[in-house]
Amino acid sequence: MDSKSNVDSIALEENKTKVSFYGSDKTQLYTALASDIDSITFNFTAPVADMLDVQFGEDGSVTDVSPMHNPIETYATTDGENFSESTVPTNYNVEYGRYVATYANQMGSSKLGTNGVYSKMDFASNEEFMQKLKDGHTLETIIRVNEEVPDAESKWFSAHEAGGTGLMICKAKNSLNGQPEITFLPNVSADGTKSKWIWGVSGVTPEVGTFYDVVGVWNKEEGKADIYINGELMNSVDAAGELHLPNNEAARWFGIGCDAGPKGGQWGGNWDIVSVKVYDAPLSQYDVKMMYDNSQH
Repeated sequence: MDSKSNVDSIALEENKTKVSFYGSDKTQLYTALASDIDSITFNFTAPVADMLDVQFGEDGSVTDVSPMHNPIETYATTDGENFSESTVPTNYNVEYGRYVATYANQMGSSKLGTNGVYSKMDFASNEEFMQKLKDGHTLETIIRVNEEVPDAESKWFSAHEAGGTGLMICKAKNSLNGQPEITFLPNVSADGTKSKWIWGVSGVTPEVGTFYDVVGVWNKEEGKADIYINGELMNSVDAAGELHLPNNEAARWFGIGCDAGPKGGQWGGNWDIVSVKVYDAPLSQYDVKMMYDNSQH
């Protein structure tokens, strides 16, 4: 017997007549004739969104059901300028078996537009939350765009203001295929002084009316930023250093339906959002793939 945590790979060998288990150091832990093995069962335990797990309610409420129970406020406007506390429009989605929020903001503009709405998860005074972001994190959302994306930055879950991290649509000039694309964008400093944006572009331009499961992973230990779409790794880019958060404490919050700004929501878009999650751990490719596959059953 051996612990599953010690098993790195399973190989079918010698013309498919033997099955062997190997550790991370390539040491053979176990081998047997393939004819003697009836089955191999993998028990996958899904990671817990331990920093943020948003649930939208029938009444338009936005609640964090993660262990951190972060307060979330929603603001709306009727004139595009003045915002007041409100709720977000929701509808029940049979496919996902839950309420989905609609943030019908202006696409690719610093202003959210008339009838704009956004939700705010403030972490400016939450040292634990900030430290967890800084030691490596994963952002996961399921979103649908409700109109054609312009060649402009549009954001549905981000804390970008001269720093931070988030998920967005990038401009064509920053993309892989010359079109606006789904992107994971952390801000990282390699030397502790200057920081830069790490463009985790996916090569995927979202189609109107199609849901996408989008995962961004910043792995501090490995110095990488990964972007996944529907469980598949689309791009992995170098991102060594320290996560640089916004210098302005008034912008240290996550915008849902938009980007965070010092005076309120900005650079939003017209989205339906199913879920928003933040994990302390930088999830592995196996975790992301299995989480997506399990969600489809």
